Amino acid sequence: MPVRCCSAAMTGSSTGSAAATDAATDGTAQAGTLAPTLRSPSGTSRTVAAAATDESASVTVAAMVARRSGVFMVNLPTRLECRENTGTALALHRGRRRSSCRRRVEARGSMSTNVLDLVVEALPHLRGGLGEDSATFTARLLYENLELDACAVVDTERVLAYVGRGEDHHLVGGPSLTGLTHKAIATGQPFTARSREEIECPVPGCPLTSVTIAPFIVRGAAVGALKLYRAGTPIVEDDRRVAVGLARVFSVSLEAAELDARSALVAQAELDALRARISPHFLFNTLTTIAALTRTDPHRAHDLVVDFAEYFRDSLAQHSEFVSLDEELEHVEQYLRFEDARFGERLRVAFDVDPRARVALVPVLSVQPLVENAIVHGLAPKGGAGVVRVRARPGAGGTEIAVSDDGVGFVPGKRVGGNGIGMDNVDQRLRKLFGPASALQVTSVPGEGTTVAFHVPAHLPAAAR
Repeated sequence: MPVRCCSAAMTGSSTGSAAATDAATDGTAQAGTLAPTLRSPSGTSRTVAAAATDESASVTVAAMVARRSGVFMVNLPTRLECRENTGTALALHRGRRRSSCRRRVEARGSMSTNVLDLVVEALPHLRGGLGEDSATFTARLLYENLELDACAVVDTERVLAYVGRGEDHHLVGGPSLTGLTHKAIATGQPFTARSREEIECPVPGCPLTSVTIAPFIVRGAAVGALKLYRAGTPIVEDDRRVAVGLARVFSVSLEAAELDARSALVAQAELDALRARISPHFLFNTLTTIAALTRTDPHRAHDLVVDFAEYFRDSLAQHSEFVSLDEELEHVEQYLRFEDARFGERLRVAFDVDPRARVALVPVLSVQPLVENAIVHGLAPKGGAGVVRVRARPGAGGTEIAVSDDGVGFVPGKRVGGNGIGMDNVDQRLRKLFGPASALQVTSVPGEGTTVAFHVPAHLPAAAR
């Protein structure tokens, strides 16, 4: 309800309503503390503070105030209107709070999704270990997607990758310059700096003003670190959480990569040991043949010694685990020169090899031991002439290779003397390199002969490269 207000002089003695009314009517301002006065329809006057106290503590004097010739017009809302207005204000306030919280949750959810996408994209590269290629991919990926001013990946000694401002002195391949990086790697703890002095970059004028550094921990020791930089704006808590979280995930991947490398070394050592077992076996048989010829045919023995030297020279020069089938068949032909000296016309070898199969990659010394096994365990006990056939054809997803003989054969699982060192050796290596699907497949019929076959995949598994 609209009421008229006027200024009234506050004195030590109380004044009547008439005096206050007269003072208001005359428009005379008295010295002292001024308080607005309300005039009710009945003519009585009270101060606004008193009226507000009488109404309720929750009722506020709020209205459009207009000043005209020293007189204020005040609209005092009713108690119901005040409650309605208060409720509306509280509802609006709560709505704004909910909206703000919802925006923060949505922002964090969006950030989490974005970071998860980055992890999924970076992990395959880090699975091969911490090197310049994987570090460069990771640094650039984070730099472009997290809107950083710079991003770096370092190992314990040097900068593996750096993208962004400061590239002129934070050089890839050079040592880590900042003291804070050395501290993070030495302690294995993440650190955040929000000033150039805390970063401890020795280069004057470095544009980077804040950084968060999270080390990569593998088997309890720091092997490197991820560094997220800002220039001119401080590192925020979200930056720190992202860096630490990414470093932990990347650490797990790097530890798995190290385990893979160690497993590969063990597997390679086992393969080397298996190959070493073949050489003495073949060496013994060949030297026995040459020794037998030295008395009966010295010139032939001399030629075999020369061939033998060339054979081993080629074998020692071959450091790869794989050769083409064509190269492996050359080894077979060199070996057959020595066996021809032993068996003469009793031994005949036939090659049935598709030209397309000759380029297939096969493990070193995978066919020659099978040919040797066919001669020693198949034809030799037979006592007469015999044929060994080497066959190779492109097959489903790879190459099918088989070595067969028309020797004595055997009942599978009951062969006297086993399958020979060479044959078991080849089987173990094929299983380790390609899995059970490439294991030797042996079929034999007593009195008719034996066939030994295996499959080499067209695409070598990563573990076999």
